[in-house]
Amino acid sequence: MRATDLVRWHRAVNEIRYKHNELELLKELADDYGPVFREHVRKYCEDNRIDIEGLQARSNLSATTEKNQEGDGDKNLLEDSETALESAGEHFVGEEPMVEPIKAESKDVDEMHEIFKKLFKKLAVHLHPDKVENLTDSEKLDRLEMFKEAKQALDEERYFFLLDLSERFKIRLPRNYKQQTRWMKNKVDHLSQEIKSQQSTYNFCYAECETEEERVKLIIMFLKQLYEI
Repeated sequence: MRATDLVRWHRAVNEIRYKHNELELLKELADDYGPVFREHVRKYCEDNRIDIEGLQARSNLSATTEKNQEGDGDKNLLEDSETALESAGEHFVGEEPMVEPIKAESKDVDEMHEIFKKLFKKLAVHLHPDKVENLTDSEKLDRLEMFKEAKQALDEERYFFLLDLSERFKIRLPRNYKQQTRWMKNKVDHLSQEIKSQQSTYNFCYAECETEEERVKLIIMFLKQLYEI
């Protein structure tokens, strides 16, 4: 193996770790500001005598009618109108950004999962409390938590987490560096598009507003886009 292959692999691992962390942070930020944004929308509508409940009801009428026609008649219009703002901040400012599917070859995807499934089994020997002796109760809880996180990382294709744990417990890493690098580059491209989408939501844009004037302009844009007022 050439030294440059190893360098590219390390760079790809660091980049995909950074992108995952960035996306999680943006989602947390949007979740935190979601209730604040919804409350500001309600307050703006109240101050300006805008019937937000009526607007929600009308905008959900056609959707509810379609659901009823398909046999889903249990959820009524009132429930729809009361919960409509719950996901309001998840709408996109302007047009929805295009998120293309990962372009990785299916062979790479399948082989990568099998390789890291084997790595997870090796990790389980070090992580699962039933397989490790002479642990204190506190250490057992820590290992069990790491085991659960590792299993979740495997299911979510966050393979960098398994690599980090493997280095910690001195487990030999998979040597298919070129294939891993190729797969991770494709995954990074997809994560970058997800980040772009997250940054285009009203929740995130609201969090980015620095002045009351900017927040009001965003609310006006939101009302115009969703309710055409």
